[in-house]
Amino acid sequence: AAFMIILASGIAFVVSLWDCVFKKDLLSVKKAVAAFLIFSLGYAAGAVGFKVRHVFFERLAKRSLGLVACLEEYNQTTGVYPDTLQALAPTIIPKIPHTGMLGYGPYIYSKATRDTLFREYELKVNCGGLGINFDKFVYWPEQKYPKEMYGGTIEIINGWAYVHE
Repeated sequence: AAFMIILASGIAFVVSLWDCVFKKDLLSVKKAVAAFLIFSLGYAAGAVGFKVRHVFFERLAKRSLGLVACLEEYNQTTGVYPDTLQALAPTIIPKIPHTGMLGYGPYIYSKATRDTLFREYELKVNCGGLGINFDKFVYWPEQKYPKEMYGGTIEIINGWAYVHE
């Protein structure tokens, strides 16, 4: 939302400034000042929102330690990682936990194959919303993430890779 505010107000500012300079329209000065203020507020809201979101993903990584420990326990017991998360319940964990991230879906688990970049398994949370964001929060136990994956660059947060689309 902050991005859209920044974009729209930035465009309004440029158009108003153009009118001020080339059409000598004094009303456009007020419009340009208002657009600039909205642009500044949108930018500040985006920066604060990014920091708050980062904290929530740090917490998700910490909350996920229990599930990761259960996957490792399964591997220690059986010698392989499970084919699905449901294989952990109810013997190792009573039920598969939710991510705790409002608006995001459950953990998505994939066991490694010959064709995957990860070697053991992947835990993933899709972070997109309303089809306009395709970010992902990804965990590989070996934590050897490439610089880019799933079509985006990564940011490491507590051993997880946050993939920015």
